[in-house]
Amino acid sequence: MVETPATTSAQTGAKTAATTATTVRAAAGPVADDLGGSPLAAEPQTKKKTRKKKYSRGLRDLQRLGAGSVRAAERIGRAVEVGLRGYRRRSNKSARKGRDGALRDAFENAAIAAGKAIEASARAPRDLAKGLDTKRMWRRARPLARMVATPFFRR
Repeated sequence: MVETPATTSAQTGAKTAATTATTVRAAAGPVADDLGGSPLAAEPQTKKKTRKKKYSRGLRDLQRLGAGSVRAAERIGRAVEVGLRGYRRRSNKSARKGRDGALRDAFENAAIAAGKAIEASARAPRDLAKGLDTKRMWRRARPLARMVATPFFRR
């Protein structure tokens, strides 16, 4: 038997309708099982609990300071990348506009790129300070602050 285009399209249409019905049923949500039971409940996604960091007795502050400084350095590195990428793009755009465009617009492009880099690195000091801001660190710093402040406030 030779297949005609009419038979082929009819068969294709039937396959498409069956596929569509299956897709719609799957997208509708939980489906009741064939025995007439309750719909299968989708299991809730539970977040994996993060473990608490463990430190040796006297090394906690040092490790937190190190983590804060690494975070700050990472942020500054990303900021430098943002600034250089911005400079390169603006320089290329200036070069396409006209002869010696990249050279003529170099100062403006550099200023805009520096602004973006500074904006991106603005939270680096906060990252560093977060590493220093611990109860133990304040306990150690308070007597030093009193000792330094006392001569200034004497009469």
